[in-house]
Amino acid sequence: MDSNPPEAESLVEPLPILQNLAVFSNQFIRDICDKKPPHIMARRFKNLFPLKMIPVLETCLSVADAVGNVSGVIRYGLTKLKFRSKCIATTHRYEKKPPAASSAA
Repeated sequence: MDSNPPEAESLVEPLPILQNLAVFSNQFIRDICDKKPPHIMARRFKNLFPLKMIPVLETCLSVADAVGNVSGVIRYGLTKLKFRSKCIATTHRYEKKPPAASSAA
């Protein structure tokens, strides 16, 4: 499978969406293991997942908590990789950004 598939131009095209979703899943795991913050992935796939950054980060925290509750080994790994603290730090950084200046007509 191509590790850099073309972006899905429409949310009704099943093959490009599935290809991007598979690449997203693989890269998400790789980025966690490489200790990269989750907002990098969210920016790359923003057209596939049109979400605001803070909800994405909050979801990452919820998923990390849920998975950690199921498996002590995964909880240890996420702790060792400092995934939760990176999510929180990134959330704080996005909360502090000033809103984009709107153009007044």
